[in-house]
Amino acid sequence: MEPVRFPMAAPAEIPAPAPAGSSADAQIYRPEASCGDKAQGSEHSIEQLDPKTPGWTQRVRVGAAAPGRPPCADRITTPEKTVREFADHPRDIVMVPKIGTSFDTLGEAYDFYNLYSWEKGFGIRYGKSRLNVNMSKCMQEIVCGCAGKPIVENTRSCRCECPSLIRLLRTKDNGWYIAEHRDGHNHALSQTYGQTIHWP
Repeated sequence: MEPVRFPMAAPAEIPAPAPAGSSADAQIYRPEASCGDKAQGSEHSIEQLDPKTPGWTQRVRVGAAAPGRPPCADRITTPEKTVREFADHPRDIVMVPKIGTSFDTLGEAYDFYNLYSWEKGFGIRYGKSRLNVNMSKCMQEIVCGCAGKPIVENTRSCRCECPSLIRLLRTKDNGWYIAEHRDGHNHALSQTYGQTIHWP
């Protein structure tokens, strides 16, 4: 719904009242313009919004890209495929991120890496992201909870510049895939699920 804009009225010249002969004539003053006349907008009216006028700054907005790849009933999701592979070939860790693994949405990729981090014993969070020329997100990093430097110096913080991350890139059909996976950590990992629950 568009906001209602009211044009600004131009300052009209009001003629000076003629000197009255008596006090009875000077009590009521009526300007020449009647109440039914429509006020004309000035050239500086707020109704005229032209991007070419000087001083106009256009706000940069994030592009309206699709949130993810449209779901398909025939396609098996990556977490489901990984669980089926684990049933056929058991191993220590169920969810293992591999380069080239694709996801329908960014949230699905986050949940997949979160399950992997839960098994390994560390926490995760969203890291850096990039926008393309159309101002839509084309790269997203999901990093370890210990990545980066402490926000405030000389304080106790879990951030110790841990290099572990996965870097996701967008596909042509608005899906996401793992382009890079760094698995090394420079801190101790939690050994039990009771310790892992305290990660951010």
